[in-house]
Amino acid sequence: GGSWCFPWGVGQVSHFIDSFVLNGKSFVPIIYMSKIPEMMHNKFTDNDYDQKGMIMIDKDGDYVLKRTHVGNIAHPEIQKMICENFRNILAKHGKKLSALMIAHLSSDLGWRSLDHGYGDWTINQFTKDTGIAVPKPWEERYAFLTGPKLTEWLKWRSEQITKLFKRYRTMCN
Repeated sequence: GGSWCFPWGVGQVSHFIDSFVLNGKSFVPIIYMSKIPEMMHNKFTDNDYDQKGMIMIDKDGDYVLKRTHVGNIAHPEIQKMICENFRNILAKHGKKLSALMIAHLSSDLGWRSLDHGYGDWTINQFTKDTGIAVPKPWEERYAFLTGPKLTEWLKWRSEQITKLFKRYRTMCN
């Protein structure tokens, strides 16, 4: 059995894994990365996440929040943060684990809704990658991308998640 919310505190992952190994228990940990630690402290730090387009923006131009800012999964620096946190777990515990699963489920590390992902950085990157010019006004960009360009928009969004999982795969090999 397992628990969806344990371990959750600083140092508890190490304690949890070490106790299983010490007691000869075999297990397959599922790393459910629901938050990016660096983003959880966003409002308390002097950073430029907002100016860089690293914070998820919804269709109305507002921040996507779930207790803290949600990272823009399409942004390479956000993907780098996610991978670095995962790499740290692998570096510290990889030899102790016979297998490791990563779960994103409906976490904050993805497109939680088609209503999310409309910030200027994301739209500019979509235009750069696809050549499709997107209207600037918020209400027009959402209608455009979820209407006549829905297929291209969904394809591009899925490619961003695929890039992240390819980075995971590279780290695990």
